[in-house]
Amino acid sequence: MRTIKSSMTRISLLVGMVLLAVGCAAVASRTSSPRTVAQGHPVYDGTVLIDPSSQRVRARWQIDFVRTPAMQDSATLLLNPGFRISVLTGRDISGFTELSDDDAKKITVHFAHPIPKKSAPSRIRISYEGVPVFGSDSINRISPRWVELGLDSYWHPVFSDYGHLITGRMRIELPTGWRVAASGSLAQSGDAITLTNTVPLIDIAFSASPDLAFTERGNARVYYAGAPPEIVPMILDITTACTNWLDTHYGASDKLPPTRMVFAPRGGPGYARKNYIVITSAADTLRLGNERFVCHELAHYWSSGAIASGPENWLNEAFAEYVAGRYIRDAHGDSTYAAVVLKRWQGNSSNAGPIWTSTGTRRPTARAAYNKAPALLDQLESRVGRGTMDKILAHYMTGGIHTTTALLDMIASVAGADAAAWFREQLASK
Repeated sequence: MRTIKSSMTRISLLVGMVLLAVGCAAVASRTSSPRTVAQGHPVYDGTVLIDPSSQRVRARWQIDFVRTPAMQDSATLLLNPGFRISVLTGRDISGFTELSDDDAKKITVHFAHPIPKKSAPSRIRISYEGVPVFGSDSINRISPRWVELGLDSYWHPVFSDYGHLITGRMRIELPTGWRVAASGSLAQSGDAITLTNTVPLIDIAFSASPDLAFTERGNARVYYAGAPPEIVPMILDITTACTNWLDTHYGASDKLPPTRMVFAPRGGPGYARKNYIVITSAADTLRLGNERFVCHELAHYWSSGAIASGPENWLNEAFAEYVAGRYIRDAHGDSTYAAVVLKRWQGNSSNAGPIWTSTGTRRPTARAAYNKAPALLDQLESRVGRGTMDKILAHYMTGGIHTTTALLDMIASVAGADAAAWFREQLASK
């Protein structure tokens, strides 16, 4: 999984619209939120009007959130620099300031009072419009027949610390005949599509096109626009099989929600938002390559709790990669796993640098997180045995382990202090 900004696989979002005549009067209804702020996740509720021809966007949001200790006096939001804010008000807000650069407009919202001991959720109401400015990564786009929006485009306001997983509901206004793919449920009324997302994610990402079709089986759905016909049933098979395997191993109390795969009609990188995964024409067309990619991204539903911008990010990536490798081993046998998956990890581990040290402050290299670390997990299994490794993986994937220190403590309790000490030493090796 790719994460924040340049390292977060650049996941961009934005919107455009000639539907300005419709106005923003159709603000999202203030019915019960898909998830309450009291559970710790900000709730976004809004309306977005998009004109693919002109790339213009008009949006209005209500954001309910609980202030953290770092928000005593203010909070900073990021918004696309192509947007002009017309309204920004809300509960406890005394005003706001803006500072723009090439990547994002930094909006500092000032609070009238410090955080009280018993505080109700704060609320921001913001309206803006304009033509968004996109980077060069090819992910974020508004064009006459394809709209794709994600994190790095800041098409909706994003808390600048990237520390808030959000849920939400938004009403999307698009031309007649357009279809939307996203994490969450979709309901259409006329030209308006209401997206309700109850899975806490870093952003609200979606794709849309009048050419978008889909096929589905069980809880898995594959959307496509211009994809090679033979690859769509393959991805549906892989998604279904890997979902069942992951749920069997790690879903006793929290199974994967309905999975949405999208074949985007473009090159460049793919990305994932737990149960929402985008694949492009640059993806591997062989079954094993797709199995590794899809199962890795689906495993992030459980392997995603470490802070992605810091030294603990290796946990998110290494365990998702290693679990995907174990799926391939179960599906195709030890020899295929060794010859294809393990060989790949080992071959890409040179010059990777340390995976983790107790004094480190930076994210490990991609080689360390995606290759050296899963290869090290394979070595750990060789030392402790498959049965014990099964227990370690189950504890990590379902036990809320988000730091390396907590992981090492768990390994010591499951496999013994010697195994934990060896693993810690290997993590720091150059």
